[in-house]
Amino acid sequence: MRRRARRPLRIRRGPPRHLARSARRGDGRRSARRFAPNGYTMTALQAAWAAISSAPGDGPVHLTTALLTAVRSGHDTDTVATIAGGLVGARWGASAVPREWSRLLHG
Repeated sequence: MRRRARRPLRIRRGPPRHLARSARRGDGRRSARRFAPNGYTMTALQAAWAAISSAPGDGPVHLTTALLTAVRSGHDTDTVATIAGGLVGARWGASAVPREWSRLLHG
């Protein structure tokens, strides 16, 4: 009996291809309002990505504009804004959060 040679295990970096393609559908070509609310994570991620990628500016301006766009998109705004805030916050850091917003949280 011949033994088949095993192929080496390939480790892929990044999300699975089908998830990456789905996320790219929200690449700013469509408004965050266009995604139908259905309780699915991908829909919220697409709407958040659309809000982020359509927001102009850098640093604090980008963070503020992206979050306001996410909230104003309607539907599941708390989830969409949470995802958008996490992604934009990872990009710009805590220093990009406007002082007025920080003061409201920390007193």
